[in-house]
Amino acid sequence: MSEEGAITVYTLSGLPKNSISLADKDISRHTSITLTVRDDGNGPYVSHYTEKLEKPVRMKMVAKLNAYEKDVRFGLVEGQPRPLSEELRFAISVFGSDQNMRFDVHYDYPTCDVDA
Repeated sequence: MSEEGAITVYTLSGLPKNSISLADKDISRHTSITLTVRDDGNGPYVSHYTEKLEKPVRMKMVAKLNAYEKDVRFGLVEGQPRPLSEELRFAISVFGSDQNMRFDVHYDYPTCDVDA
């Protein structure tokens, strides 16, 4: 049992095969996960989730994933944990040409009270 307002951080690596796939490629063994668990008095919930590629991975003969990170933030929406935002960042090399991509998603719950 944790104290109200307590934060616990877990870092996982050496993930089981097929835990994390990207474009039909298993990147589990090269990826770590960090979970931040928060307890605001109503029970613990994951408030932040991060996947991070620890070393580059060849995706196809002509493509290499140099960096990948996924960050998801959660908050309590009407007492239930719900995603509030998600950010994906990639650095890839295709035919020797480096490319960076970033995707940001923000979730809106207009009829709900959000405690972030």
